[in-house]
Amino acid sequence: MHYHNGFTHSLLLGFVVAPPFAVVCGLIAGGLWTRFAVLGFLAYTSHVLLDALTWSAGVQLLWPLADARFSAPFPIFYGVRHSVNAPLYWHLITVANDLAFAVAVWLIARRSWPGGNLHRQGLPTTPTEKR
Repeated sequence: MHYHNGFTHSLLLGFVVAPPFAVVCGLIAGGLWTRFAVLGFLAYTSHVLLDALTWSAGVQLLWPLADARFSAPFPIFYGVRHSVNAPLYWHLITVANDLAFAVAVWLIARRSWPGGNLHRQGLPTTPTEKR
């Protein structure tokens, strides 16, 4: 995949992806457009930054301002090498790695963002709490 870590992995595209993400999430969950836009931008940008920490040839983080590729001096995350015909288990390991990272980020965000969405909408925060 020649274009995998190209312009699609730039900060600019994070700003392009965040508004439609916010609209869709806002329509589904109702309101909170700004929070969804920030969440969409952070999710997209974290994907780009994590790709820079894999075995990739780097990401074009500052595209269209610069064509330079940014990458870690050594891979920190596994990542799939898209330029080779990777066996299925490589992809499964990558998906498991990504899911574990997403769960860790979600748990940290949930603990550090007190009074989140559930409290504002008056929804129960625990299974035993009633509305």
